[in-house]
Amino acid sequence: MSNSFDPTHLVSEFLQAIGPNLDQIPPPFDLPERGRCPTIPLSFGLLGKLAQLSEVEEAVTNRFIARHEEIIQEFTSRGLSNSTARDATLRQLWLEEEQERSTTRERWYCGLSVEERYAFNRQCLTRSGPLFAQLIPEGIPSHQHGACARLALEVAELARRHRKRRSAIETSLYDRGLARRTVSSGDVKHVNDNKQPILSGALKRADDDKENAISRLIERWWREMSHDEPTTSKPMPPSEAPPPSEFPEWDDTERVLRFRGQECKRFKKTAPHQVKVLNAFQEEGWPNAISDPLPKGKLAKTIESLNMRLQHIKFSLNGAADGILWQPL
Repeated sequence: MSNSFDPTHLVSEFLQAIGPNLDQIPPPFDLPERGRCPTIPLSFGLLGKLAQLSEVEEAVTNRFIARHEEIIQEFTSRGLSNSTARDATLRQLWLEEEQERSTTRERWYCGLSVEERYAFNRQCLTRSGPLFAQLIPEGIPSHQHGACARLALEVAELARRHRKRRSAIETSLYDRGLARRTVSSGDVKHVNDNKQPILSGALKRADDDKENAISRLIERWWREMSHDEPTTSKPMPPSEAPPPSEFPEWDDTERVLRFRGQECKRFKKTAPHQVKVLNAFQEEGWPNAISDPLPKGKLAKTIESLNMRLQHIKFSLNGAADGILWQPL
């Protein structure tokens, strides 16, 4: 695919074109239902894999819903329901859920055969309708139109989730009496009717999260395109080719942590808590975050030690301090 192609511009045009019809655009990974939207026949094998993905995503969604309720109850019981820490923790939870959903989908798509990926992309192109086909730039080979449609449908789905989240933030702040207030020198003060600093700030952060999520989605899409190389007429531009591995690798035998083919840290001394964290990540396939696998009270110090002399990636506590995140540097 030509390095002059800008998928960001394409999906932006698509979102602008569908406008108020956003809710009518079907999600790309839903099982096709007769009469619900345009569809093409899929093999029983691919339908089965879509069903498996649906079950995994439902479990992820339910887990994060439960965690959302736990966070609200926790801050309420501590008398901190109006604190900015509560909102920051919920924001972090949303980011974690988006990352886990994206990782799950990338693994699912890259695990398909070439034929299954092509059929799935054709399904996405059919679902996106004739409007999307008119937006695809000239010069993009026809066999890549389906991949572009897959990206557009997933961005539209993300936009719907963002709109729902934005509405929930606004409702929550008004219900708690915070929408028309601002924080100044540690005090919460009323502001005039024309300004809503807390509300506007929260919505601005949500909008930024959405744009960052779309950027990460496009980066993921480029990686997925590399798996479609047998069906593409041109290789991906070197500047956009995926790295050797997008996930760290922990070798418990050699006691070496690697990322993208580079050594991050080598353990020469015993470090049982750090090793337990790395083993937990390795066993779970390096999701964006895992629950605390250590005895109570050991996590923060272990992460601090794990980050010492660590290269290429870093670890951190999640917002509730009961789990571990990793991210590339």
